[in-house]
Amino acid sequence: MSNVRRFRLKKEKQRMRRNRLFVLLMVVLTLLCITAYAWGDTKSVTYQEVIVSPGDTLWSIAGEYTDLSEDVRKTVREIKRINDGAENTLYPGDVLLVPIFN
Repeated sequence: MSNVRRFRLKKEKQRMRRNRLFVLLMVVLTLLCITAYAWGDTKSVTYQEVIVSPGDTLWSIAGEYTDLSEDVRKTVREIKRINDGAENTLYPGDVLLVPIFN
């Protein structure tokens, strides 16, 4: 085998090692990003029982218990979900579980 051929094979092996290392680093970086995104989005949720008063609506109750940085629609959907599809029409004396996102 000639010296030129050996040199080319050696360079090819080095390039393949760099490529493998690059792919491995990209996979690790992707997994770290996915993990950070998943952990960063978690918020603790507590629930409070609310007794419906005359004139209350699902939206007014959700608005009272939603932080300004949150979307009221999310709270309304969550109220409906945890209260077995609570209707938009509420009656005085109804008891609702309302999520409070911390």
